[in-house]
Amino acid sequence: MYLEIISQRLVSEGICASFNVNNGLPKVFERQLPQIPSDSETVVAVMPDMDPVTHDEELPGYYKTEVQVIVASKRIQPGNELANKIVKSLDFANLGNEDVLIKKCKPKHLPVQYRKNKSSAYEFSTNFKIVFVNRG
Repeated sequence: MYLEIISQRLVSEGICASFNVNNGLPKVFERQLPQIPSDSETVVAVMPDMDPVTHDEELPGYYKTEVQVIVASKRIQPGNELANKIVKSLDFANLGNEDVLIKKCKPKHLPVQYRKNKSSAYEFSTNFKIVFVNRG
């Protein structure tokens, strides 16, 4: 649904690669944050919000939710740079596929940096507000 549109935008803008492509770009995953593969320094995860999708009370047929994008990087500087590129890329309107049209995607804040995790990767997290309509 909308997670695929977000992931595809990162791929089409040359920021990330699909999880099954090995072209030197960080791989993007949906709904999971895997360990960083040995052939890479960075991975990106597009995660659904833990809260349910809500109806927009003002606009029938419109839905609101949030998406969290996490960058996990073995090195702090490239991870921070990638997280900031993603913030710029995911500030858009009217992008979709045959099933869903994202009317608005806006970052809520700049990337938040966390300490190294158990896999010795730094994590950078940004939440995005999404408004979408179903086309089907």
